Amino acid sequence: MSKANARRGAKMERRAKKELEAAGYYVVKSARSMGIWDIWCIKGADVRLIQVKSTDSAAPALSLYAADIAKMEAADVIAQQELWVWRLRKGWEKILIRGAGL
Repeated sequence: MSKANARRGAKMERRAKKELEAAGYYVVKSARSMGIWDIWCIKGADVRLIQVKSTDSAAPALSLYAADIAKMEAADVIAQQELWVWRLRKGWEKILIRGAGL
């Protein structure tokens, strides 16, 4: 990953973290984001695990990030799993991959 991509990714993760904190979540951002999820957040019994991506592509997120989605679907966790894709100049596309308890 290039330094520019890493910086852009970190910026989007911080943006997502701020949004979740504003909604009342306790948020932990993974260091270096080398795992399945970039952000772990909790509010009461609501636990969300979020992978954050950024793109200027018009391609569907489900096809762009199929490998990441497969990893999330294979994980044996009881938490809501989401993919947040920052579309440059458009904003967030938030995709529920797996709901809590599924």
